[in-house]
Parts: sequence; C-alpha cells; structure tokens
Amino acid sequence: MNSLPFLTMPAHQVPAAIAEHLATAEEQIDAIVSYAGRPSFANTFEALEKTLQQVEVAVNCVETVEAVAGSAALREAWMVSEPAVTRFWNTLYLNERLWSCLDSFARSDTARSLPADKQRHMEKVLREFKRQGAGLLDRHKQVLAQIDAELQRATSRFEHNLIDAMNAFAFYLEDERDLAGLPNWVRKQTRAEARNRGCEGHCFTLKAGLVSAVLECAESQSLRRVIWTAFNSVAAAPPFDNRPVINRILDLRRRRARLLGDVCFSEHVLRDRMIGSPVAVLAFLEALMEKTRPFFDREVAQLRGFAVSTVGKRGEPIAPYDEVYLSEGLRRERYHFDQEELRPYFPLSAVLEGIFEIISRLFGCRVVEKTGEDLWHPDARGFEVIGPDGRLVGRFLGDFYARPGKREGAWVRTLEWKPPSGPQTIALITNFLPPGPDRPCLLAHREVQSLFHEFGHLLHFLLSRASTRALSADEVAWDFVEVPSQLFANWSWEESALRLFARHWQTGAPLPADNIAAVRRSRDFGIARDQMRQIGIAHLDIALHTGWPQLQGGDATAFARDLLQDHVLGDLPEEYALICRFMHAFKDPEGSASGYYGYLWSEVMEADIFSDFQTQGLFNKKLGNKLKTTVLGAGDSRDAQDLFLAFKGRPPDIGALLRRNGMVR
Repeated sequence: MNSLPFLTMPAHQVPAAIAEHLATAEEQIDAIVSYAGRPSFANTFEALEKTLQQVEVAVNCVETVEAVAGSAALREAWMVSEPAVTRFWNTLYLNERLWSCLDSFARSDTARSLPADKQRHMEKVLREFKRQGAGLLDRHKQVLAQIDAELQRATSRFEHNLIDAMNAFAFYLEDERDLAGLPNWVRKQTRAEARNRGCEGHCFTLKAGLVSAVLECAESQSLRRVIWTAFNSVAAAPPFDNRPVINRILDLRRRRARLLGDVCFSEHVLRDRMIGSPVAVLAFLEALMEKTRPFFDREVAQLRGFAVSTVGKRGEPIAPYDEVYLSEGLRRERYHFDQEELRPYFPLSAVLEGIFEIISRLFGCRVVEKTGEDLWHPDARGFEVIGPDGRLVGRFLGDFYARPGKREGAWVRTLEWKPPSGPQTIALITNFLPPGPDRPCLLAHREVQSLFHEFGHLLHFLLSRASTRALSADEVAWDFVEVPSQLFANWSWEESALRLFARHWQTGAPLPADNIAAVRRSRDFGIARDQMRQIGIAHLDIALHTGWPQLQGGDATAFARDLLQDHVLGDLPEEYALICRFMHAFKDPEGSASGYYGYLWSEVMEADIFSDFQTQGLFNKKLGNKLKTTVLGAGDSRDAQDLFLAFKGRPPDIGALLRRNGMVR
C-alpha cells in the first residue's frame, strides 16, 4: 500500500504532511478560479474533484488509523491537524470565486450538452455547495465557519470521551462462583486481563463480545447488573462526560440549520434523501410501529411467562439487565441451541472463506489475501478482489479484532477512490474478540451476520463503476446506503450458505443439520422487540434534531430515556444513558445524524430484493449480475428510488419485510 503513506506515517510527521496537502490543494483551487482559458468540465468540476481527492485520501487514512490504532500520539497529531482541515472545507464551500466559477460553467450551453453522468455530477456538487453555505452574506459565512469549527471539535470530543470511558472501565471478581454460566473463553480472557493488569481473579471490560456473553450467559444477576449498567451509562459522568457535549452539538446543529434557512437540522439533512423530510420519517416509523406493536406485546408476554416459570416471581417487572439472559434462555428452550455453544463452528478464517466463495458464486470475483503488507497494526490484513476478467477490482484492509483504544463497532470506509480504470482501497473494521493462546477468533452467529453486513457495504463500494467520485457508491442517499449491506447479511441465515463455512475449528466437522435448522427457525425470535427498539432509537434521532431539548433547555439524557421507555420491555433506570454512546448521531458534524431510520427504511427494500434470490436461487449468477449492474455497480449515477426500480421493476413492498420477520397475521 505504498500509495497510501498516511496509513503507516509516524504520528509526529502527520501535521506537517496534512498541512502540505492542504496548501497544495489551495494552490490548485486558486489555479481553477484564475484560469483564463475557455471553461470546460475538465478544468472546473473535474479539476476540483481531483484536488479534493488528494485531501480526502490523506484525511480518511489518518482518521481511520487514529480510530483503530489506539495511539495517543496519533490522536494528538490529528487534534493538531483537525482545525486546519475544518478550515479548508469551510473556505472551499464559502469561496465566492470558486462558487461563481462552477455555477457559471454549469449554466453554459457547453455544460447543458454534457452526458447525463456529468450533468448529475454538477448538480450534486452545486447542491452541496449551497447546503454548506455558498451564497450566504459575508457576515453569515463568518458565523457559519465558527459554528463548523466548534462542531468539529465537539463531535471529536464525543468520540474521544466514549473511547476513553470504555477503556477506563474495569470490574474485578475473585470468587469463581460469580462466573457460573459463563463460557470457558470468557473465564480465560478475563483471567488474562486481570493478570495483564497485575491483579488476581478476573477483570471484566466493556469489549462488545464480552458484554454480550455476560448478559446472555452469566447466572449472577449482580454481575449482569454491573456490566449492563456500565455499558448503558458509559461516558455519562466526569471525567469523560458526553452529556454537555451532546447538548452543545445539538445546539450548534440547530443554529447551523437556521443560518442556512431551514427550520431544523433534520429538515436540512433529509431534503436530499429518499424520504425527504422529518415528517415523512415520523409517519414511516409510526406506521411500522403500528404493525409491530401487536407482535411486540406478544413477545413481551411470552418472555414474562418464561420468567415466571424459571424465576418463579409473578407480577415483578423484568429488569433491563435480565432481559437478554431470559431471552437467551427462552431461545434455548424453544430452539435447543445456544449462541455460545455454536462459536466453535464459526472461526473467523472459515467465515471469511465462506464469504469469499459466495462473492465468487454471485459476482464471479475472487478474493486473495496479500501477505507482507505494511499496515497500522500487526493484526491488520490486506486483500485484493479480482474481477471475472482477471483485472484488479479493488483492495480492502481488514482489521478484525478488538483492542484497547480502538473505536467500538463495525464499519467500512473508503480510503482511496479511483475512477473505473483504477482500483479502490477500502478499510473494513470490526471488533471481534481476538484469538486466545489455545483457540482462534471464534464468532457468535450474530457476529457472523455483522461481518456479512459489512461485506455488503464493501461490495457496494468496490463494485461501483461510477465515472466520478461524486457518483460513487458511498455517495448514495443515506437512507439507501444500508440496502446492500443488509441484503448481503441474509446469506448468513441460509442453509446452503452456512454449509460453505460453518465447521468446527478443531475437528472440521460441519455444523449439524439440526443446529442449522434451529438457527434458521430462530431468525425471527425476538424480532418484534428488536424492531421496536430500532423504531425508538430512530424516533429519538429525529426528535433530538427537530427542536427538543435544546429549544426547551431540557436534559437530553432524560429526554432520550423517557422517549425510549415506550419501545422497550422493562423500566429504564435513571442512570440509563444510551445517548452518550450514540455514535451514529454524534461522532461527526453531520454524518448519519437524523438518519438512523435508514436501517429500517433500507430493510424494507433489501427484504424485497432478497425475495427474488429466495425464489430464483441464492447463488443465481444471472441475478447476481443483475444486482451488480442495477444497484451495486451503478453507485449514485441515478436517484436511489430509480436504482431499486431498475432491479425490481416496481416500488418497495413493506410486506416483504413483515413476512420475513413473521409479522403477518
């Protein structure tokens, strides 16, 4: 990856290198607006895109490595560079000469005669300039620049607080009886963690896989309470307190939207998305909640009945830290399988091999690991994707294991985009539990599903044949970008796909047929509770950005808790503060804020698309090629609704989602 030196650049060199890239870009922008010759697409829009690509590559690489490497020196280096990067983008969009240059050419007869892809490119770029303040009065531009600078600092502080708070938590246990029910790998890992910290016994942290294992398996209610409370109140108290940070972000977003002529932040960001407005989002969520509520109530009643039969206490509410434990108990009783017991059948290496085989069968592409890559961490790995014609489609860098200082969750990010003649480079990040001294990395099935999800994003980004960066796959409407990822996750549930990779890491024995059947039958287990929770979070995301609490001076944490209460099973305690780790809403100045509904919105479309594979063949290469041509390869060359229509030939049917989730009476 020599073309991406920022991936391995020493931290002390980063500020000067970023500054050099920004200075070069500013010189090139000056050359664009000063050009005395005849304007053309090549010397205006195309020249600007090439300039911005150089900045984007540097910034994306540094931000990605800073998020995953856990380096204090690199964090400090990025904090030095970040204000200059923010100023660069502010100056770009508020550059009156550049705006005039682009707008003038776009209005010319020459521009009107350009092909459709270049027309769309120009429309998108000009629309983005307007969204970022082009055309404002000078005094308003100054205010906007100040808001953007502070918003960048606040969102960075939110992420750093969360990472630091996660790393700061440690809970020690010495009595082995408190570990009853926990898998052996948890016992070994927590013992090793305690030993690494110079302590006896066991040390529990907030690593995602560990948290899930405790909540699902620990017989000790007190241990479940401690871990659940810590995970759901993280970054909600000094010294890593995100509560004031959230209020500041919400206020800055509100002020920014008002300055740009919008009523609220949600209206500002949703105008260019499929759904169009916050009113439409709330209507969609309300309709989905109405269809979900009866099944939610039924699941709640079933779980309460199971709690009575196992715990024997009637009339008592189910505590939130007991819900997952009871739910897994009911799942085991109903389907006769345990998520943790299936881990040995899902070693990461085998799951990756299975995913690569599915990619080959659907799209004719081969995935080859490239050893000897010089990357940011010894665990990071490089891969190449080779197309059916033998040409390099793109590269991706996988960083799969959790470690201290690494941002939680799973995501995909473009590091370097090149036009169709050149390969993209993508980062694929997850946080699976690392291998132990006597076992490889083993996944729970939900983690298998998550990995498939991220590979759906990866395929979307890599297979895009867009002619310009503005039309590439990760530039599609936010409420469509999850369609390919959620679509690909479906294969993780299918028997013919599971048989490709689900085999015991020690014996090589395939996952027994009755276990596969149980996994498949359990797909819609608890789905109404999960969907209701998703609806609640999506509603919260919109509510926070349409006026409350910043206009009423309220407490965002309490507001979030009260709103979510109607979407969950048990009573949420006062210390519940999911909002303080709500990265989707607060890790970027704009990002996916007001966009959480997009997961559900996209789910309607992907369920509808996947129904074709279910009826015409899971590995139907003709259908895979159709998907690649109409959706994955098209990028943002057309509006999102037109991409869906090109595949299905009709608008989305919400019934496909309800049928798949077993929510049809």
